[in-house]
Amino acid sequence: MNIFLPTTLLAVFSTAAPATPVLHIPVASFRQTIAGPATVESSSSRLVRAPEFPGERTLIWLVDEGANVKKGDVIARFDPTPVQLGLDRTMLRFQEARDQMETLETDWSIRLDSERIRATQLDATFDEAVRQVAASRFLPEIPKSIASIKRDIAAAQSEGAEGKIPLLEESSERQRESAAEWMRGLEQGRNSSSRDLDETVIRAREPGFVTHLPVTLSGQAPRKVQSGDALERRQPFLKIQPSRASQLQIAVTARDLPLIKRGQPVEFSLPSDPDRWLHAEIWDTPGFSLPSPPGTAPSFAVMASVPAQPGAEHLRAAMTASVRIHIRRIGKTLALPIDWVFHNGANRVVCKAPDGRWAARDLPADAIRSGDYFLLPPAFAQADTSGGLLIQPPPQGSAPAQTSGDISSRP
Repeated sequence: MNIFLPTTLLAVFSTAAPATPVLHIPVASFRQTIAGPATVESSSSRLVRAPEFPGERTLIWLVDEGANVKKGDVIARFDPTPVQLGLDRTMLRFQEARDQMETLETDWSIRLDSERIRATQLDATFDEAVRQVAASRFLPEIPKSIASIKRDIAAAQSEGAEGKIPLLEESSERQRESAAEWMRGLEQGRNSSSRDLDETVIRAREPGFVTHLPVTLSGQAPRKVQSGDALERRQPFLKIQPSRASQLQIAVTARDLPLIKRGQPVEFSLPSDPDRWLHAEIWDTPGFSLPSPPGTAPSFAVMASVPAQPGAEHLRAAMTASVRIHIRRIGKTLALPIDWVFHNGANRVVCKAPDGRWAARDLPADAIRSGDYFLLPPAFAQADTSGGLLIQPPPQGSAPAQTSGDISSRP
């Protein structure tokens, strides 16, 4: 957190005693500001998610962050080995099923042909028996009966053979349909595995700038995605933004996050022109957790919109920026550093009275703490004609100031 005050605010004098520093505080405007890094973003973007194929989805290559890609450019590759193994197994089962289908067709064809040949032979036997019955009219009674019995047997066998062929054809058709359904399932699996293999290569669906997104893996702290990460199904890991940008993603620490409110003004500058400050306004807070280096305080994303203004037309997604969020501004106040205040029944400060004597005075009831300062009304200053205040450090061994009632925690 930074406090922006006029450069003439703090000056050290040695008029009271050579070894005793004296601080001169004029009545001035006070502005409490949070400074931090930010990323320029587009108001519209597309998330890129990990593929949905089964098994482990391990990144083996990732396009550089900030890269400007065209539609169809490769932006990530996943390890195809698990998918290729699955495809190989599916292809083997598919080939085995196709071989079994061909064997089944051959077996049924042979069986039906055999039954048709047998039916033809039985038809010929029946025709011969009919002729023998016709020729037996001149024979004795017993040979006539034998001829009739043979004819009846041949007729039954022929009829049975003729009736069996449709049953065999129907059974053959049912097995063909069952086998065909099995083949279709295997083919769908083969096509699905082929699509999964295609999905191991991720291509940009539209042009824009690439941003690496934070990911949480195996209980680790969030960090930006990198090659070698094993991602969950449909886990977002990249973002592609159009080149035109109109907002900022600001990194705000957990300590400062409660101070951020919608509508607060923001100033930001780009590394290419650090002395030129553009304007923005907070529109969304709090945000999601951002990756933080080990040993640093966690930070969160806060979004600010960038209105049209000179210089904003040059903003591009993925640019970095330095940001100042103006938390509060108070006009005409005395900003008294906390280190120069001590506690002795009440918060007090050693200051110079109009008669030239140094004495400890209680801070007024309406003094408010803001960050590392106590803000006092201008009427507290009585030391010189400029309306300023001369103070000395706290006495040795005195208790530090009590710092309750921070203006930062107030709405």
